Amino acid sequence: MSSKGNDANNIYHKEILDYKITLTPDKMNNRKLNEILYDALNNTIGGKCLTTGYIKADTLKIISKSCGLVAAEKFDGSITYIINFEADICNPKIGQEIECTIEDNIQSFVVAYIGESMKKSPIHIYMAKHNHQGDEIFIKLQKGDRIKIIVLNSNFEYNDAQIYVLGKFNGYA
Repeated sequence: MSSKGNDANNIYHKEILDYKITLTPDKMNNRKLNEILYDALNNTIGGKCLTTGYIKADTLKIISKSCGLVAAEKFDGSITYIINFEADICNPKIGQEIECTIEDNIQSFVVAYIGESMKKSPIHIYMAKHNHQGDEIFIKLQKGDRIKIIVLNSNFEYNDAQIYVLGKFNGYA
């Protein structure tokens, strides 16, 4: 289930997912089980990519959980839960327009990000200069410029901290 925003400022959409979390007895304390499961889930997948895209940290909302299953063969008292949750997911699609900020204009690429900094951005955007030959505006882009890009391709792997996007300049934001 998902609902997508198509504007350039909304790169996230809500999605409902399942994820398996295993807790060991040392993780159990006097807090409520849902709080413990939320923290474990957020610390495990928040700010990382799953197969569906980048999971925005601290946006998880637990919908339901399975009854815990004790793994008797492990002899460590661990309990496994399957958590059904909703989260904000980022997974740029080809043709999507995104507003971003220029980080650097290097020899062969212009590099950009979304949000407050390159380090905290879920997306690292690269625009190849050979795709923009003859575009005088593109050549003059500088660090800090706010622009719009069109996604040409995106790539990420499981557990990555960001998504790599190949984009095409589409004017100033």
